[in-house]
Amino acid sequence: MYAFRDRTANAYGCELLVHKNPEGVAMGINPFVHGSAKHTDIMKTEGLKQALNKYGFDAAFRRRTAR
Repeated sequence: MYAFRDRTANAYGCELLVHKNPEGVAMGINPFVHGSAKHTDIMKTEGLKQALNKYGFDAAFRRRTAR
């Protein structure tokens, strides 16, 4: 999946910014031990907020997955 992402960004000449929540990584957060809700909040939602702040974005699009 990551290889496809990287190839696609490269094929279209896009600058791909990748960010992981370092606190979540340091705490070893994963959906199997901590549950999917906590994993999603810490690694995805908080990670997105960190990336928006780090790179100075004013807005972003985030796709909501169907449930």
